[in-house]
Amino acid sequence: MKFSLIPQGTFIMGSPDSDMDADANESPAHAITLTKDFYLSQHEVTQELFQRFVNETNYKTSRERGNRSETWRNTFTGNRNPVVYVSWNDAQAFVTWLNKREKVKWYRLPTEAEWEYAARAGTTTRYYWGDDLVENLANCDGCGSKWDNKSPAPVGSFPPNPWGLYDMLGNVEEWVQDRLDDEFYSNSPKDDPLHDPPDAESPWVLRGGSWHFPPAKIRAANRVHFVMLHRGAVGFRVARSVE
Repeated sequence: MKFSLIPQGTFIMGSPDSDMDADANESPAHAITLTKDFYLSQHEVTQELFQRFVNETNYKTSRERGNRSETWRNTFTGNRNPVVYVSWNDAQAFVTWLNKREKVKWYRLPTEAEWEYAARAGTTTRYYWGDDLVENLANCDGCGSKWDNKSPAPVGSFPPNPWGLYDMLGNVEEWVQDRLDDEFYSNSPKDDPLHDPPDAESPWVLRGGSWHFPPAKIRAANRVHFVMLHRGAVGFRVARSVE
């Protein structure tokens, strides 16, 4: 994997009241400071890399153990395509493998704040390129690409955002480390927020939208959520802490 160094900084997380496409859980918009630099993988984890993890660990997902078909194995479409149909638990197992393989502790999923900060890449608009949709800059249902509402695109098929990150908006949804709490934005710490209470029953957050989402649902501030075993048009990318 190739990583981009994401510099520490302050940004406005969430959507302003003026955004008519915003969902209720995107507000209030609030200032967040990330106090440490971090790395984020430039691409979503590919099917090729996930296959390597599976081969080295003999990993089997819970649905495979239950003879269910909705797993990443049954949706293989090419080495450079992002892996899909992976659960939050699958993503965590991949991260654990990376750390053990390199004998480190710095690989993880990004927090929700880190993800949005990186997706915005210093911009304040709905998308990193502006407030209005520009055709063929992302893969969604109505983004003007040949993959729209059909399938994920190979990673890197569209221009990167200003921080060198590809497919942050559209293509596949991405797991983050946080659980959803509709009230968290109102009570969030101002520095390095992470909502991951050990006793919570709330589902985990997904960011970025996917190839079958409309343009309004791939905005940088958009949030959706599912239980940890959910599988659909879902993949992930990896964060790496800076020592």
